[in-house]
Amino acid sequence: MDTKSVLSALERGLTFCARRQQVLASNIANAQTPGYKAFDLVMKDLGDKEPEGRIQLAATHFNHIRGPADLEMAAEVEMVETVNTYPSLDGNTVDVDREMAKLSENNLRYQTLVRVLVKKFGRIRMAITGEGR
Repeated sequence: MDTKSVLSALERGLTFCARRQQVLASNIANAQTPGYKAFDLVMKDLGDKEPEGRIQLAATHFNHIRGPADLEMAAEVEMVETVNTYPSLDGNTVDVDREMAKLSENNLRYQTLVRVLVKKFGRIRMAITGEGR
């Protein structure tokens, strides 16, 4: 993979993790809201993209992806309702323990991507300055 495609993949990964963090935090914030449905952000199977990767976006929820800069990410990401086999009596489907575990996993992925990005920029800097030879 060339540098541009690696940086592009890292950018998409970091953007996904940041957006997923917002969705998961929103779930936890609404853990006591009657009727609230928990959501998660997942990567879609890219084999089922529409021709030329174009999809129609409709922002009907505050967590929906907006704007032309997000079109490439929107083709790869899907918001799904989290299935909770034991919803609360008021219809709320947030399982705080599960959401906290997802937050931890997402944070670990984000930190890993940042470390890879820092190493990549270190290699680029080394190639430009000639240091480390």
